Amino acid sequence: MNKEVRSDYVYLGKQLQSTRLARDISLSEINEQTRIPINFLKAIEDGDLEKLPGGGDIRTFGVVGGIYVKSYVKAYAKYVGYSETKALLLLAPPDHGQSISDVSSTTDKLAEARDSAKQSEKYQQPPKFGEFLLHFFLSHEERVYLIGDLTEEYGEVLSKFGKRKADLWFDKQVFSSLCPLIRRWIYNIRFILTFVEILRRII
Repeated sequence: MNKEVRSDYVYLGKQLQSTRLARDISLSEINEQTRIPINFLKAIEDGDLEKLPGGGDIRTFGVVGGIYVKSYVKAYAKYVGYSETKALLLLAPPDHGQSISDVSSTTDKLAEARDSAKQSEKYQQPPKFGEFLLHFFLSHEERVYLIGDLTEEYGEVLSKFGKRKADLWFDKQVFSSLCPLIRRWIYNIRFILTFVEILRRII
């Protein structure tokens, strides 16, 4: 990751942390309310977003990508009362986004663009198969904000690039997130099997 982008992430992390501390909110509280692991919350505050699932893929078609990166940062910002729009602006790539000093002046424009995308007649539901895969591997809490945010991004890509590219974008986001989700699923299955085996031996 280049230095310019990382400086935006570090700045965003410090802004979120300052807002959290000013409101006397602990990381444990955010974890309990949003179900975001504490080590991911710390990574956000440190600006080290590569530690988040999907952190290596945050730029697609010129809009903020990375299902987990965007959703986790947005959920964190919303809970502590920081502008979600400003947070997303700081996640934007430098060639399409804004410098730190320009964030405040462009917040309204981004919000207007998103409202326009939501109201567009082209705003449609993403491919059902991808949604099915996410529903299968995500917990209930994760579905609420991850799928919702991904659907919102899908609408923006759809309005800019059309149905075909939007579907390809959506599928790419889904399949890029499957590896960590499958690993977690396998780990949970192994844990359950180990627990059952221990119980069997005890009984």
